[in-house]
Amino acid sequence: MLEFIRSTYFQGLLDSFSAGVVIFNSEGFVYALNKSAYSILDLDGGDQVRKQWLELFTGFEQKNTLEEMVRYVTVHMQQAPYHFTDRFTNKEGSHRYLTLIASPLIYHDKLFGVVLEINDVTNIFLLHEREKSILHEKNALQQERYEGLLKISMSVAHQIRNPVTIIGGLAQRLPKEIALSTRQIGYFDTIRSCVKRMENIVSVVNEYSSINAEERHVTAAALLIQTAQEDALRRFAALPVEVVWQIETEPCELVAAISDLSRGIAEVFANSIESFTASPGIIKVYGSLHEKLYRIEIADSGKGIPERNLPFVFDPFFTTKTVGVGMGLCKAKKIIKEHGGHITVQNGEGGGTTVHIELPLPH
Repeated sequence: MLEFIRSTYFQGLLDSFSAGVVIFNSEGFVYALNKSAYSILDLDGGDQVRKQWLELFTGFEQKNTLEEMVRYVTVHMQQAPYHFTDRFTNKEGSHRYLTLIASPLIYHDKLFGVVLEINDVTNIFLLHEREKSILHEKNALQQERYEGLLKISMSVAHQIRNPVTIIGGLAQRLPKEIALSTRQIGYFDTIRSCVKRMENIVSVVNEYSSINAEERHVTAAALLIQTAQEDALRRFAALPVEVVWQIETEPCELVAAISDLSRGIAEVFANSIESFTASPGIIKVYGSLHEKLYRIEIADSGKGIPERNLPFVFDPFFTTKTVGVGMGLCKAKKIIKEHGGHITVQNGEGGGTTVHIELPLPH
């Protein structure tokens, strides 16, 4: 075997490979290496055979990892179960990124040597780094635009609030000071109704804009759902429809801003309660662990959502109600997204609506 490895035929075969190849025995002495290895490892033209193989890899940063990989091959006599990429510094001080994998050379069921394959992945690595940099810049721009829109929306809401309040006050006061016909009183009622709607819009825009990552704590998922349930029931205490709750939650702890996340879940409950057309209305809540996620499924017995409206349920100000602003599910989505989660809505197979919320588990 050794004679074959040192033959010109075998050397010619090695030199035909574009990847660098270094072969050494179990004691670490180099048997053979090809031209690509000389080039990739920036070796001089001298004979590198019979040197200790680590002498050829002085420019690597993770030599310990490389030694561990070689040790695995020599002990188990099988290919290493992984490869790794390391930064290599040549004699001129410039850097390359090389991927290495070790394999055993077996002869008569005995370990004859170790083969190290070396591939130069510098161009691929630099391309990935460039893509990451571009993506980071895009994310930074999106965040900047997002923050700018939030500031604009809060400023516009503030500027609208004052004149709306004045208009509403005058519309309330003038009919008491001036004799008006029934038709004129109706005009003022319309003005007051429109002012009330504008005040609601300003209020929800302010509330939406103020949603951000508050201080978070480890809390039980069951407590979040219970807090959301109590919040929704307070908002609809005067509703004539009885609500029957069926809640089953697998124990789990989440990292959350409790008041925010429970408010987001409460918005989903509120959407269900408002959809009830018959009493009692049923809300089923299931909380369960799925690998690295906690999934909350909320199914109701309401009237469901027309298929044509499903793509728009998370859009700001989208509503089919005559009274309402249409920001409930939009706020819920933002809060859940702030917590690294995801929310989807679909119609249930047996009627009603089913909402899926997925939240990441603590690391």
